[in-house]
Amino acid sequence: MLPNKALQQTGVSVAPLPLVPAAEHRYVMRSCRLRAMIPLDSPRWSSLRHAFGPAGDVPSMLLRLNTPEADGAWDDLFGAVLHQGTASSSAHAVVPYILELAEKTDIRVASEKHLFFIGMVARSLTPAESPPDVFDEYLAALERTLPLAAASLHAASTVVEAVYAIQLLASLDGRTALAHVIERLADQGAEFSCPACRGWILVEQEPQGWRAFPGPGAAERSTILAPRPIPASPRNPSADLSWAAALAQDIGPRDDLLEGLAVLNAHCTCPLCAHTFSIYDDALALLEQLD
Repeated sequence: MLPNKALQQTGVSVAPLPLVPAAEHRYVMRSCRLRAMIPLDSPRWSSLRHAFGPAGDVPSMLLRLNTPEADGAWDDLFGAVLHQGTASSSAHAVVPYILELAEKTDIRVASEKHLFFIGMVARSLTPAESPPDVFDEYLAALERTLPLAAASLHAASTVVEAVYAIQLLASLDGRTALAHVIERLADQGAEFSCPACRGWILVEQEPQGWRAFPGPGAAERSTILAPRPIPASPRNPSADLSWAAALAQDIGPRDDLLEGLAVLNAHCTCPLCAHTFSIYDDALALLEQLD
């Protein structure tokens, strides 16, 4: 976990947050410099894996990121190293290279590509196993990512950009569950599952407010949500949604993002079975089933 003091030094305004025991986090962050990334011509790449086998072809993908074939290279990299959102063992070796590219790239472009990739690796539900030296370099790269993640949040002009920046910051702070759940705010409509009947519910913003639908076009069976605002200085500042709300205070899309967080904090009455439940708590429970 990156100390909250380090987060504050990046310029992001946050409420004071207690340090959480390292045992509760997927990764334990350590202060160290990048020392020796695996050279791109090293045979060690073939000893690592991606979704389709040995990762000996990953260096060629990385080299293509600086060519006119960059879009195709990104597709290949995501598809192999982060297949269906699952980080392979080669992902930890790739992150330091992606970070170096990000540090030389316009922050808006880096947010969309480079930082999004790093965030996906950091919040993978099935953490990859890699050699100790590779993992150490990966942890060092994550620590160096923090100022870029903060810059990405400050540069956000839309809710989608802000959500992806907070996702990355949450991943770096060990808040993996929040990083997964908050992604639903990046879509115009978000799907949730009723814990009672297990029916899927679509939550959308309508002119009259936020509503829960049993499916697209089923307005006659919809129910109204009651978003619950999240105070910027909560009594329990370690709560994930409160932590995210604190980060949202000084950015452009502040009001829209806070409204989205309030929706995640809402209680929803299922339009299928009339059961009332907490959206965020149920999303966390479903996530635990997938972990």
